[in-house]
Amino acid sequence: MSAGAINTPQLLMLSGIGPADHLAEHGIAVIVDNPNVGDHCMDHPAYMINAETTAKGTLHEAQSPKWLLAYLTRRTGLLTSNVGEAGAFFHTRSGDAAPDVQYICAPAYFYDHGFRTYPTPAVTIGCSLIGAQSTGHVRLRSDDPKAKPAITANYLKEPEDMQAMITAVERAREILASAPLRALVGTEIHPGRDTSSRQALDKIIRREVEHTYHPACTARIGTESTGVVDPQLRVHGVQRLRVADASVFPAIPHGNTNAPTVMAGEKAAIMIAAAS
Repeated sequence: MSAGAINTPQLLMLSGIGPADHLAEHGIAVIVDNPNVGDHCMDHPAYMINAETTAKGTLHEAQSPKWLLAYLTRRTGLLTSNVGEAGAFFHTRSGDAAPDVQYICAPAYFYDHGFRTYPTPAVTIGCSLIGAQSTGHVRLRSDDPKAKPAITANYLKEPEDMQAMITAVERAREILASAPLRALVGTEIHPGRDTSSRQALDKIIRREVEHTYHPACTARIGTESTGVVDPQLRVHGVQRLRVADASVFPAIPHGNTNAPTVMAGEKAAIMIAAAS
């Protein structure tokens, strides 16, 4: 099974593998009572800092027909951008083996997952908390496979997560105020005015937190009492079923989840081939 950290636990629960009391709520016969299915959900919460800019060559005009023509005919122009054109990793707290924050920087306005627009050119520093400690869960809404599952993310539930995110925002502001960027950066759009204190940032971050599209750990590797699959990715309690996606991570990686997910798939393929 490789349906991702949201749909893998959904499919397992629909098939009778999951928390017995939750399955009973939806009239699903229990094959394996495992409360870890859908639990321990982790992600990388994110907050987007946006500021106006006088810089030339931003992606503000990227949707113009002329740039579409340039890309289609010559593979040149603004549409060749990967959007996240710069980045950084750093520590906000001591004791972590790896950095807990990743910056994703773009020559464009990006907010509310891209659903909002802004009338003038802008730049973005996305603060992704890759060392998040908070966990949530995935549950069924019904026994209908077409019904979307219920996701409780619990972003920033742990106090250290919020403190790390506030520090990330403060450091991003320092970057935007430093040479040579300060000559190109104007009014801060988000978080904006009246957010100079950590208390004010706490409030607005809780209200506007987004995420980095990295859900994981909902069918994690562990024992029968702590996880959903064993180290060979075999689902506890049933035969001939393995999971190969980000749901098997014991804890979320301190970085983008694409490469570790590919690794999980490749390892699963090797183990399945060896067992055949």
